[in-house]
Amino acid sequence: MMMNNPPPDNSLALLDLPLEIQVSILTYLRAYDLPTLQQTCRFYNDPDLIHEVVTFTAEHVYGEEQTGISSNNSAATIPGVRNGKYTLASLRTLELTVVARALSSTEPKTGFYVSKAWIKKTLLWLEKMNEPAPTKKLSKKQQRQRARRLSDVHPPWPNVNGDLLCPHENLQLCNAKSARARRRVMDKQAWKILRKLYPDSTQLESVNGECLQCLLEKETAKKSEEHVAEKAKLERKQPLSNKHVRRVYTRTRGFPTHCMQEALDSTPTAAAACASKNSCPLVAGKYYVIPRSWCHQWRRYIKTGDVSMPSPPESSMLLCDAHKFALIPPHLEAFLYGETSQLLSTIKKQPSEQEDNGPSYLASAASRSSNFHCLPIGASPPAVDSEAMQALQAAGMSQSEIISQQMAFMRFQGQVAPPRSPAAQRTSCTSNTNTVDNSSNNSEVNQNERLDRENHVVVELVTEEEWLALKETGCLPKQVSGFVSSLTIDEHGRVSYSTLPCRDCDPTGSRFTQRAEIKYRRKRWEPKSVEQKRTSSNNLDY
Repeated sequence: MMMNNPPPDNSLALLDLPLEIQVSILTYLRAYDLPTLQQTCRFYNDPDLIHEVVTFTAEHVYGEEQTGISSNNSAATIPGVRNGKYTLASLRTLELTVVARALSSTEPKTGFYVSKAWIKKTLLWLEKMNEPAPTKKLSKKQQRQRARRLSDVHPPWPNVNGDLLCPHENLQLCNAKSARARRRVMDKQAWKILRKLYPDSTQLESVNGECLQCLLEKETAKKSEEHVAEKAKLERKQPLSNKHVRRVYTRTRGFPTHCMQEALDSTPTAAAACASKNSCPLVAGKYYVIPRSWCHQWRRYIKTGDVSMPSPPESSMLLCDAHKFALIPPHLEAFLYGETSQLLSTIKKQPSEQEDNGPSYLASAASRSSNFHCLPIGASPPAVDSEAMQALQAAGMSQSEIISQQMAFMRFQGQVAPPRSPAAQRTSCTSNTNTVDNSSNNSEVNQNERLDRENHVVVELVTEEEWLALKETGCLPKQVSGFVSSLTIDEHGRVSYSTLPCRDCDPTGSRFTQRAEIKYRRKRWEPKSVEQKRTSSNNLDY
């Protein structure tokens, strides 16, 4: 068994060191560390030794610039003097004074970074520590206010730059604005003082800059995000390789312009020519009806990816609630029957049509019924005398031909408008000239608002090839659930819908744009008992 060798007799013990060396060693300790040392060894519980330590610290460690104390000053310059000698309280006061002056120094161009949040907390804590005791007794309210103001004051954390460090123990990345708000630069002397009093602090020199490893990781993550975004963009735009899907994506007029009647010409002149003939401007074929809201969301998803992939277009909103028949939007019918040259345009009605034929949607249904093999649902034929009916049948006309002639006559009456006087025409021309500039600025917004008012749903048309292409490219699932509305145009321009149209319900958007009137707006609210006492129920006037 090996025994520890005792120290030699000529070894120098710690307590046998000269006083100057003892004082120099003790200056590395703080005011919080010396009481623990005094409890460990009675040798250090000497007032003269403590006085020498405080004096040496004030003159040589911190310097006269930070403490304002030199060898010529008396011992009364630092509070906490007892019997003409410095105490540990004097050393603590000296440390607080030095920290306050170091934090309040001017900011140099280069030096060491210090957290501004730590500086703010430290100065508030120093203010609390140096706050003098009240000279007079405070009231309870004043005591609560003082306690509330100093309730969140705590000693500063050991690491001066704890909130400025990155995971690699270096200066974390931030922009210029955040850097000015979070950190400041201190000179070498001030940083030396803070490092002595807070030895756990991490040294961050301003010349070294921010963490290079964090910068490399940031650039790598940025390139990875760009790669993922580019890959997602290519996946979103993959369906555009199909020409039919690309036609739907680039469409701005709401219908396939390559399917126009006049030599498949998509110019506005050809569309106007078709409209002047009061016939369907599209060629024969099958077309699908898609809500415009779905088309807008789908195009936005393909272009930017800001929104998620829309669900399959649900055309059940085109069914009326009462009969579950197809509620055809007026702007679609007006385009299919040649009343307008554009699908996404408003319907211009004459005053005589609105006054004589009742509701606008019933009048439009009556004017378009000649293209159907039967009368529209809810529209009854005009009353005819029995003698005239027998005479027409005796002349060889069937009942359907008689009804068609009557419907054509009703349409002719609706299209004929009473002539306007020259004064009214001049007034109309003047008003149109004055408002042409204002209307051109907000034409698109007003057009959309009018479409929403005139139609319960605004729709677009796609061909059968485009519909199948949307399903094949993944824009639509192969098994589309829900109701899908379509229409077929034959060689004679007659339109037939996949679901029987309803003519009883209102297809316009007026039922959604009506504003609820608030009753009794000016009536002051009162409890029911008070109201009954103040006013009887017979003379209430709102």
